[in-house]
Amino acid sequence: MKRSITLAFLFAFYIGITGCKKQNPIEETETEPIKIQKIEVVQGNSQNGFWNSPLDTIHIKLTLNRSEDEIPLRYYYKDPDNNQSFMIAKQEKSGNELLLKILWKPVREIRSNTLKIYFSVACNTSLLQQGNCTQKDSILLNANYAPRWALVYQGSQGGNNVLHDLHFRDAMNGLAIGEGSGTVKTYDGGLSWTRHNPPRNDNSAYLLAFTGKDTAMVNIVNNYSLFSYDGGNSFVQEAWTPPFVGHRSSGAYYLHSRKIIHTVGWKGQIAKSTDGGKTWDSSGSFPVLNNLSAIHAIGKDTLFTCGSVGFIARSTDAGRTWTQAQLQVNQNLHTLHFLNSQKGFAGGQGGIILSTDNGGNTWTSVATKLRFPIIAIRFFDTNYGLAVSSAGEISVTSDGGQQWTTRVKDNYGVYELKKAIIKDRNTVFGIQQASINTYDLSAN
Repeated sequence: MKRSITLAFLFAFYIGITGCKKQNPIEETETEPIKIQKIEVVQGNSQNGFWNSPLDTIHIKLTLNRSEDEIPLRYYYKDPDNNQSFMIAKQEKSGNELLLKILWKPVREIRSNTLKIYFSVACNTSLLQQGNCTQKDSILLNANYAPRWALVYQGSQGGNNVLHDLHFRDAMNGLAIGEGSGTVKTYDGGLSWTRHNPPRNDNSAYLLAFTGKDTAMVNIVNNYSLFSYDGGNSFVQEAWTPPFVGHRSSGAYYLHSRKIIHTVGWKGQIAKSTDGGKTWDSSGSFPVLNNLSAIHAIGKDTLFTCGSVGFIARSTDAGRTWTQAQLQVNQNLHTLHFLNSQKGFAGGQGGIILSTDNGGNTWTSVATKLRFPIIAIRFFDTNYGLAVSSAGEISVTSDGGQQWTTRVKDNYGVYELKKAIIKDRNTVFGIQQASINTYDLSAN
């Protein structure tokens, strides 16, 4: 009897315990607050940019500890001088990752810019700004900004004071001429320039041409010329007959020697002198309206000229006869450059570059992404070359001119270059109104 009572009691006790357990609620695990686990720049950091221009889009990836439908992301950056703009242009979510597309535009003129961005999904903007948010992460952005074109000489402003042409006779000595400007010279490779007496009293000069280091001619009023035999330190009047009638009617001169001179100009005019400019043979001229603006020689017998409305012509008999190239372009062409007898380039309006690999028999247009007229092209070997536009754009090629990369944008310290000289692999000079400007690509 006692055993039965004991078993009944134990059974009832067991039922009571298990019943109590079933009635207690299940303890739930507390959800971990959402937070940033990792932050990284996946694209666009340490860019090379230009003042007052936004950088290419920067992509930042935030990895969170878990995924949520709505993530209250906030950011803050310190900019006490208000010298930059920054914004999240787009935010994309994929699982527990956020991809941010960032637009950043520093405007302070220092070469290297940095910006520290703080992000948080826990704190509001006020806490971030006050520095009281303990649940924040940061990342540092960098940008290197190219210097502008540098002014190295400024003539007097206003009136009839304009530089027209510029030439380096060697690595250290350069000469610029113009109207009302005198002659402007450098003896230190272009670091400094000083004004000297003009070629003649009326102080008007338009075109320069050198043969060798010391012998030069300067074109003056009504297509007359003066000559120098000391690198432009002094000029003398000698027997001369204008090749074409009219003020500034020659677009370019080429001195093969003091005696043999070639010139091109208005309305397809081409002329050659073998007696130093006393008489001219213009039988190679074209009966066209195209104005010719450049002439380039390869050796003794081959010459090229280019001009308006896609005009290119070649002579292979030292300028006696010329043949016009058949081009499917109508842009005005301003400059020519040949690496050798087969490989050459022409540049002109709208950033166009034409390339030939067969001595000018055929020409192909090459994309440059430049917007303004190209006024100078020069190669230093079969691969590396530069092109400069009238708005100061500089483009570089490292594959023989097949592809070009813009290293300097337009209107970046200069805006209207009359002439550009590519002095060496890194140094470019340009004249704008009464000023001489330079750009050093090694600092870019």
